[in-house]
Amino acid sequence: MAGLDWGLEMHEAKALTVSPTGVISTSIPGQKLLLRDSFTTLARVGSGYEPVDNRAAFDLADHARQLDGMFAHAGEYDHGRKVFLTMDLPEARMNVGGKDLVV
Repeated sequence: MAGLDWGLEMHEAKALTVSPTGVISTSIPGQKLLLRDSFTTLARVGSGYEPVDNRAAFDLADHARQLDGMFAHAGEYDHGRKVFLTMDLPEARMNVGGKDLVV
């Protein structure tokens, strides 16, 4: 509903550089690019980085909705590098995403 249902892709960190002698293809060993489905580059990360996409991160919200939870707010900052979701639950308020899980 908030338009945050996009996934992540990891690609080798490569670049094209123009020099006086022509175009040079280069890479950054041990580094990968983290991209949104729309091919917006979010970050350069190490090869051991394990991404968590929004679908997996907010899966908890689907379970909370089954407990009569109602979505309150959702959105993104910095082109999707940070996302958030708040829900109103009958007995509590929970923030999923951002820095901390607050119950």
